Amino acid sequence: MNRKKLGHFLLAALLSFASVTFATARAQEREAPLDKILNPLPEFDPFEKPPAAPQFFPDGVDKRARDVLIDALTNQKESLEQHL
Repeated sequence: MNRKKLGHFLLAALLSFASVTFATARAQEREAPLDKILNPLPEFDPFEKPPAAPQFFPDGVDKRARDVLIDALTNQKESLEQHL
């Protein structure tokens, strides 16, 4: 008789666990379409952002450093001597 009661108890526990799991999964499925409707493109930004300002040098120093790098890469020795 105890085996029969234990079997019924296990069956009832399994069914209740399955129903709770199914209900939780259905609730999550309902929330997902709502999020997609309210926010269809979450990472899309239609506005252009301005370019970031130089972080390490003031504008004048940054411009001069770029000019020196360009002159060094293009092998313009006369311009490099003027920069120095």
